[in-house]
Amino acid sequence: MGALAFDSDGFFVSEYDRVFTNHFGRNPDFARIMRTLARHPRGLFRGQLVQEVGLDFIEPNKERLGTGVPEQLFSALSQTGAFHDWLGRAFERLCVQHAVEIARLLGFAGIAYRVGPFFQPPGKDTRGAQVDLLFARDDNVITLCDMKYSRRPVGVEVIDEVERKADVLSECFPKRAIQRVLIVRQEATENVIRGGHFYRILRAEELIYA
Repeated sequence: MGALAFDSDGFFVSEYDRVFTNHFGRNPDFARIMRTLARHPRGLFRGQLVQEVGLDFIEPNKERLGTGVPEQLFSALSQTGAFHDWLGRAFERLCVQHAVEIARLLGFAGIAYRVGPFFQPPGKDTRGAQVDLLFARDDNVITLCDMKYSRRPVGVEVIDEVERKADVLSECFPKRAIQRVLIVRQEATENVIRGGHFYRILRAEELIYA
């Protein structure tokens, strides 16, 4: 990936400019809007549509490209918190794009459902919660999917986080059962696996090869 994105002749170096010009022309107002959206990947409803690696990493480093050290540049960027955050968002998008495969793996593909994110802001007497992927099924079950991208096995701290979300969903939908599912990049710790808190723990490779 380093050579593709951080070499002066890399395929992705000018990809943003090509795509942007083809779709929007050279209007500077459109460019400013796009950059504003890119700085707010969660705060603006359509922000995640433009939160791509070109805006976050390639464009700010264009002047450093062509120095003959693309691999070193990519290696340094890949260790930053910003890059790890981007990987987390990309992993969430991967899971959302594989919603059909997730339903099949969990065994309810034959049941009608609606799928998407869930967000409830906190109120005076209500707790807030955000779920990036939720299945509202016609069998009165809500499948809550929590996605975690981590270089290390996901630990028990995820249990309390998911339980808080499940409690809010139970308050919003008291007549529905809440099914908890964890989707991880690689593995979860033994304590999470053996704890029995999650109906199923899925790995990323299961979605890709489903």
